[in-house]
Amino acid sequence: MADPHGQTKLKIESLTLPQTAGKTFYVNNSGVGINLATASNNNTGEDPAFPLSTIAGALDKCTASRGDTIVVMPGHAETLTAQLDFDVAGVSVIGLGQGNLRPTLTVNGTIDLIDVSAANMRLENFILTIATTDAATALVNIDAAGFTLKDVYMIPSATSVNVVDCISITANGDDCLIEGLEILNKTVAVTSFVHFEGAASNVTLRNCWMFGDTATGGLIDSAKVDYLMLENVHVATVGTTQPAATLGSNPEGMAVNCSFAGTSTTLADNGALGNLMRSFNVRVLEETDNSAQGALIPAVDAE
Repeated sequence: MADPHGQTKLKIESLTLPQTAGKTFYVNNSGVGINLATASNNNTGEDPAFPLSTIAGALDKCTASRGDTIVVMPGHAETLTAQLDFDVAGVSVIGLGQGNLRPTLTVNGTIDLIDVSAANMRLENFILTIATTDAATALVNIDAAGFTLKDVYMIPSATSVNVVDCISITANGDDCLIEGLEILNKTVAVTSFVHFEGAASNVTLRNCWMFGDTATGGLIDSAKVDYLMLENVHVATVGTTQPAATLGSNPEGMAVNCSFAGTSTTLADNGALGNLMRSFNVRVLEETDNSAQGALIPAVDAE
C-alpha cells in the first residue's frame, strides 16, 4: 500500500489460505465470533458460525488428497492426552490470529502432541506447549513425506515438566519444510530442539530461531540426512557443555547464513555439522556469559 504522494510504501503481509478445490472446515471452541453457535463435532463445520470443536473432529470430515483446509479460529485451545493424528493426506491446518491469540495445542501425556503419518500435510500459525505430565515424546513427530511446518511457536517446558525432543523427524520424513519456527525453552532442559532420527532426504529448515536449555544439543541426529538445507537458522543452547548443533552422522547439504551458539568447549563442538555440509556465512560462538561476536567458520583452501 502506497501513500497518495508516492513517498513511502507499507508492505502488509497476511496469512494466505491455500487455493484448493477441496472443502474448508472451521474449528472454534473459543467463543470468539459473531452469532456463533456452540462448537460441536456434530456440526458440519463448513460454516464458521457453526464450527467444529476439535481439530481431530475436523480431520474426520476431510478426504485424503482432495486439498481440504481446516481453519482454526483465534483463541482456540485444546489440551490433548492422546496424540493428534495428522493422518489425512493433503490437508492443511491453518491457525488464525496473532500473538497469544494464535490457536494453542497443549500436550498432557507421555505421547507425541502431533504425529504426522500422512503425506503432504501442513500446520501453520500455532502455539504448541506442554501442561503437567512430564516427558512427552515430541511436540511434532514427522513420520510422512512432504510435511510443512510454518510459523509455529513452541514452549516445550513448564514448571518441572518437559518434552523430550521438540521436533523429531523419522526416515519417512522426506521432503519436509520447517519454516518460521521459534522455540523458546526457559524452564527444564529438553533433549533437543530438532532430532533427525532417521535417514530422511530433502529436509529444509528456513528462518528458524531456537534458544534455551537442552540436555544433548540443539540440532542432533541419529542417522544421516541426505540433502539437509539450513538457511537462516539460529540455534543457541543453555546448560553445561551443550552444543548448538551436533550432527555426527554427517548429513549432506548446505548451511547458509546460520549461527550456532553453544556452551561446549570449542567452536568446532558448538557447530558440528559433520564433514559433508557446505557452509556459507556460518558463525559459531562458544561464549556463554559475555556479549561476543560469533566466529566465521574459516574458508578452506582446496588447492
